[in-house]
Amino acid sequence: PQEITYGGSITSRVEDVTVSGLADTDTLNSIVLTANRTDAGEGKINATNAEVLRGATNATANYEITCVAGDLTINKQAIVWTCETTRTFTYSGNGNTVTCSASVGNVTYSYEGNEYTAAGDTVLSETKVSGQTNTIVNAGEYVVTATTNASSNNYSNLEVEIIVVIAKAERVASAAEETT
Repeated sequence: PQEITYGGSITSRVEDVTVSGLADTDTLNSIVLTANRTDAGEGKINATNAEVLRGATNATANYEITCVAGDLTINKQAIVWTCETTRTFTYSGNGNTVTCSASVGNVTYSYEGNEYTAAGDTVLSETKVSGQTNTIVNAGEYVVTATTNASSNNYSNLEVEIIVVIAKAERVASAAEETT
């Protein structure tokens, strides 16, 4: 059996094959192994074109070769993404931005039950994202959940919580000068 990650290749070495029934001095010299699938999941590895040698002489014609398919597991590939897990701002009355980017698919943000989705590099801010307006403006601490959403079963989706802290702005007051 072989186990690879989606996008990878199976090994096709003689050492990867179990051989039985050869005469004492005969050896498997070469074989072609091919996977019956390329997507994540369970599959088979088919063997063809086996060549048997006796010393340096091809002895393949002396055998009725039966190739039995081997097991193959193709694991999902992890999505590579960049996402800050903590963002700190000072209250300004304007929206604040949280940005995540994923190597595959969309990133969906949720905040207090509302979802915001956009493809590729995604910005969650006071501006509209997929027709909705985000209201992370006021001072406080918020939890935004970012989730990757690859449309293919070949990738492992991820989820991360982003802590957004909006600190209170300093109040600046000045006394008016008294004039006479």
